[in-house]
Amino acid sequence: MAELTTKAERWWWEISFRGRTNMPILLIILLAFLIGTVGFWDALGALIGAVALIGLFWLILAAAVVVGIMWVLRRLR
Repeated sequence: MAELTTKAERWWWEISFRGRTNMPILLIILLAFLIGTVGFWDALGALIGAVALIGLFWLILAAAVVVGIMWVLRRLR
């Protein structure tokens, strides 16, 4: 491994992969397989849909927590 000289290089090394490169290589291989199987635009649509699904899940979960807190506070009055 090359010597990390600046604070920014050390910071980037810590937040990125900490020297572990197996997972990004697997993701690149899976992405290449997906693109090769269904085509670029369908693969892009699938990835955008997956990200949107995760975002929607967290949005619904946050809304459920807010409604639950409001329900508990209303019951305590």
